[in-house]
Amino acid sequence: MTFTDTRGNEYSLAITIGAAIDVHNQVGVNILDVSSTEYPETDPSPLPISTRLFVDDMFLARVVFAILDGATPLSFIDFCDGLDGKSMKQMADAFFEAYEYFFEERGATAAVKSLRMQRDQWKKITAEELTRLDSIASTDSQGAPELSSTTSEE
Repeated sequence: MTFTDTRGNEYSLAITIGAAIDVHNQVGVNILDVSSTEYPETDPSPLPISTRLFVDDMFLARVVFAILDGATPLSFIDFCDGLDGKSMKQMADAFFEAYEYFFEERGATAAVKSLRMQRDQWKKITAEELTRLDSIASTDSQGAPELSSTTSEE
């Protein structure tokens, strides 16, 4: 499970107990408890960890950087500077593939099912939002009044 950043650096991801400990020590969360909502006081969230990993790219980047502990000489900010939309998608795909694989190999079918259901739900929500936006764009292109912009002169 690999991804490549904008600089051409290729990273390999694997979820292991050691990686989970690194994430816990650096980010303050237990990624092996997919339904946990326990976060450090400095980074609270009402979302279960697995959901937050789907919807919060900065949180996912922090988790992946912790998993890569020592595999890159880059600082966290430099690592993130190499993540554009395309490489972020590759990173997310690699992470979730590794995440599901860990639980599959462990025989934790409930965790795997939960992750897959969340992924499918997220895809459904995204598709519905795209349909809604397409509908708005279609309405606007059929003669809806355009919003005008005003500028102030000094």
